[in-house]
Amino acid sequence: MKAMAGATEGHEAADAVELGQVRHLLVRIILLCAGMGLMVSAFGIWLVGGGHGPTDLRLIKMGVSLFMLIMGMSMIVLAKSPASD
Repeated sequence: MKAMAGATEGHEAADAVELGQVRHLLVRIILLCAGMGLMVSAFGIWLVGGGHGPTDLRLIKMGVSLFMLIMGMSMIVLAKSPASD
């Protein structure tokens, strides 16, 4: 009976490791997709513009697009980093 309990505990530990790997893979995929979406959107703001607006509106667009570009690149770098556990 003890041998069966030991085998079950080992199987649960293997399942926990597998679940951690799946979770890490899922987080990487989400970060990569969100990062690429933000980077494409940063350029898309300028491609699908609403005409030539006032200068202050262009400055706001520049700030928003830079923020999205930096956040997208950060997400991609985080997704490429190896697992810490």
